[in-house]
Amino acid sequence: MKPIATLLLLSLFTFSCTHRPEPELHREVVYTVKTDLTLNLGERWEADKATNQNMYMMQRLMHLHLLQPDVNTPEANQVLSKTLQGELKNVFATCTMHGPAHDMLHAYLTPIVEDVRLLEAKELKGALAARDRISTQLKAYNQYFK
Repeated sequence: MKPIATLLLLSLFTFSCTHRPEPELHREVVYTVKTDLTLNLGERWEADKATNQNMYMMQRLMHLHLLQPDVNTPEANQVLSKTLQGELKNVFATCTMHGPAHDMLHAYLTPIVEDVRLLEAKELKGALAARDRISTQLKAYNQYFK
């Protein structure tokens, strides 16, 4: 009888407590798909006039930066970073491209955006490597866009 009474009391305590449902967790799942930079069926992508002008300006800024005598200093890289950040803002603000050409522009710009942030790294070797990757990527613009 005692085991039955104990089981009955245990059941009573277990089921007499109010059951509050767990709050629902809402999670946002974000998927990113890396788009590889490619040509448009063997042809360069058509870019809008503003994008072409902004990209030319970025190419010119990099060229002028590399001509400076103190080009390999943290200060020079920080100035370049700030300048390129401003130019990237112009690219994004004035771009009117749509569709696959726009997607390819983002595929082209993504490594530049990431490396511009790295220009301000305290470790000079990494900042210089980022600068060199940006320079190479900027030179490739005309291979993919017209």
